Amino acid sequence: VAVADSAVTGSRVPVTVSVRYDLDENAGDAKVALRVKSGRNLLVVKDLLLPAGRNEVTETVEFTAPDESLLQLQVELDTQIQLADGDFITDVQPANNVRTRMLSLGGQPRRILYIEGEPRWEYKFIRRALTDYPGIELVSLLRTSPNKLYRQGVSNASELSDGFPISREELFSYDALVIGSLEAAYLSGEQQRFVRDFVRERGGTLLMLAGRNGLGDGGWGRTEVVQALPVTLETSTPSFSRERLQALPTLLGEQTDWLNLPQLEGDTLEAWSGRPQLADIQRLGDLKPGASVLLQTDDNSRGSKEPVLAWQRYGRGRSFVLATSGTWRWQMGLPADDRTHESFWQGLMSDLVGGVLPRLSMSLDQVEIFDSASTRLSVDIRDQLFAAADVDDVSVQLVLPDGSQTPVDLQADLSIAGRFVSELDVAGAGAYQIVASIKDAPELDQSMWFTRQDERAEVFGLRRNDELLQQLVQSTGGAVVDLDNIESLPDLIDSNANLLVRHSQLALWNMPFFFFLILLCKLIEWGLRWRAGRL
Repeated sequence: VAVADSAVTGSRVPVTVSVRYDLDENAGDAKVALRVKSGRNLLVVKDLLLPAGRNEVTETVEFTAPDESLLQLQVELDTQIQLADGDFITDVQPANNVRTRMLSLGGQPRRILYIEGEPRWEYKFIRRALTDYPGIELVSLLRTSPNKLYRQGVSNASELSDGFPISREELFSYDALVIGSLEAAYLSGEQQRFVRDFVRERGGTLLMLAGRNGLGDGGWGRTEVVQALPVTLETSTPSFSRERLQALPTLLGEQTDWLNLPQLEGDTLEAWSGRPQLADIQRLGDLKPGASVLLQTDDNSRGSKEPVLAWQRYGRGRSFVLATSGTWRWQMGLPADDRTHESFWQGLMSDLVGGVLPRLSMSLDQVEIFDSASTRLSVDIRDQLFAAADVDDVSVQLVLPDGSQTPVDLQADLSIAGRFVSELDVAGAGAYQIVASIKDAPELDQSMWFTRQDERAEVFGLRRNDELLQQLVQSTGGAVVDLDNIESLPDLIDSNANLLVRHSQLALWNMPFFFFLILLCKLIEWGLRWRAGRL
């Protein structure tokens, strides 16, 4: 089970579950109920499909974080498995159908800076889709005239009062950056480098939107920002055009959880085909080697499919390009109660900030420990420019199940700058909390929970260890017998009864035969000497 350490109250919390199973291939596909609970409260339930011919499946479910400070999540599978013919079978080992996770609630929302060069429908509907969306604060700068900016979502009167951030520290305080239909010349050369370094060094996420003055038509292809983008940009001819095109997910897009919108029932590709068409497209250049395409157009008048949504990793962060400014038509061309547009932008924005690391972050080798007395803690510390910080800048405490606290001694990880590690002693079963804080920055405090359970490791290791069995076979001269061939076991035991051999290594002089031979030779020598009178 993979789930975040903390979440904002009211936000959607994804839980990724990987299930291993063994079923008869001839029985067809099966399904089992997957539940996520907190105490007696059922947070989500879903039928999990177990395809025939496979032994592992991964599924992501979501629930809304309740108004509590701490959740002990229990992720479990039903013991009754429904086969394709409608019959049920019972899991013979239900003890390994349950996993627990601790989730802290009430953290700070992630902040996204959105700068737009002109009033347009896309800006309005993006802001509306994220209104009161828990977990994300959208701070926006809208240029309403050449010398006037309209600020929305700022935390105080001084935030962005001078327009786009003029220092790295100010820009690096955000988790993601969205640039709309804004020409590159609006930013100075230094600010353009800030944008590139925001992705490469800070580890933030950049999203660039299409528009009359966006992407290639805005001159971004001649700036250092293009180094971070997943595509090259057209600069020779206008690339933004008004034409109706259908946006469809690629194979990778179909496998992306947030693109499987709740409104799209059934086949993902077929469901997307029923969405309203986009009314504009911005032609992009070539995809870079590390780029991935999530949405693309259908075959159009140009006779080819063009990327609509692409992304890549760059340095510590990621960059996205959305080659249209017409997603608002999904809102206007569908019934009023359809939330395709809201779900798309909420999912995309959540993805933008999902992989962004804060200045202080922690991770454990295991967050659910079975029959072990220790686990490895890693702490990453960054300064305001997200360069490696010193260990003296952070304080880490381990809170034991009885409520007592012990300081954690951190040692530098020589392989990664700014990372410090420690082996935590976990003396007994129960729930443990790690609390970390940076000096003079209490707003950046982090905490995470983990648990230890005893007598549980064996139930999660029930699969046959073929590698170990083969090693035993090679050492003993035995054989591995499958359950299907169990009737051959008696004959195999009878024919191999003498295969077990014990090897002993002894010095030659210590063997009885050689000992008596040496004694005999000595007696013969004494006899010869006696006869010669020279004894």
